[in-house]
Amino acid sequence: MASITVRGLDEHVLERIRTLAQVERRSLNSELLVLIERAVNAQTDTANRRGAVVPKETQLRIWRRIAGWWDDEQATEEIIADIYGKRTLGRDIAL
Repeated sequence: MASITVRGLDEHVLERIRTLAQVERRSLNSELLVLIERAVNAQTDTANRRGAVVPKETQLRIWRRIAGWWDDEQATEEIIADIYGKRTLGRDIAL
């Protein structure tokens, strides 16, 4: 798992994070992970509502990372039919 170092964090912000961690009964590291995940999800949701476009290279990198991580007992044709059956009308997709 990756690690990061955060520099220049305001002491007031750090104290608020420590307080949250204590209230939630989490370590400081765990609380930071939760906060980062929530912030990324919120930003992603906001970008999606604005219609932001994710670059093709980013999409490919994400798909390569998750490819093969799940098992499905359906045949390929059934999966494709399911995708077509649930897609948003008015948007063409190619499989």
